Amino acid sequence: MLGGRRPDPALLARETASAELVIGVDRGASYLFEQGIIPDRAVGDMDSLAAPELAALRERGVPVETHPAHKDETDGQLAVDLALREGARELVLLAADGGRPDHEFANYLILRRAAQAGVRARVAAAWGEAIVTGGRVEFAGWPGRVVSILPLCESLDVGPTGGLAYEVGRPALTLDHTRGVSNLMTGERAFVTIERGWALIFLINDTV
Repeated sequence: MLGGRRPDPALLARETASAELVIGVDRGASYLFEQGIIPDRAVGDMDSLAAPELAALRERGVPVETHPAHKDETDGQLAVDLALREGARELVLLAADGGRPDHEFANYLILRRAAQAGVRARVAAAWGEAIVTGGRVEFAGWPGRVVSILPLCESLDVGPTGGLAYEVGRPALTLDHTRGVSNLMTGERAFVTIERGWALIFLINDTV
């Protein structure tokens, strides 16, 4: 749980219900408290967490990993690295959007950090999901669901796709072109195969 836009309570309940490890990241710990959820861990420089909330974490026996404000990593990266050290197989980032735009963009880059470690990672939000892949990924949805495929590298080679209205194929997607934006699902399942590079894929809900 990061410290961006406060997540919808239903989304929060759904994503934390099956989680083996819940990490409150600075202000994110406060978001969890608001919904009656005690995190398993807390991490960050704690510059956005009120002193009473920090004290409440410690009173409940939550291990708090405090870092200096002047550091090379964002609190989000520290949390992802902690999850990777704990052997995470899948990561879900909540409240990763809606805050500072530089932090929000960095959170999408963190997805690539996890993907490079062989861990499936995604941002979950009211508007949908974002995932990073360097191979094949399958996802669910409905006819007309918007799927945007963007490069997280200089040149992205997209291989076979299925369940999408428009072929991406060749030429490669590049950082200076928007051709991968606003594809559409044709059914309830779709897949994308990345042959070279790293793709950031947005799955957009109808409510957007």
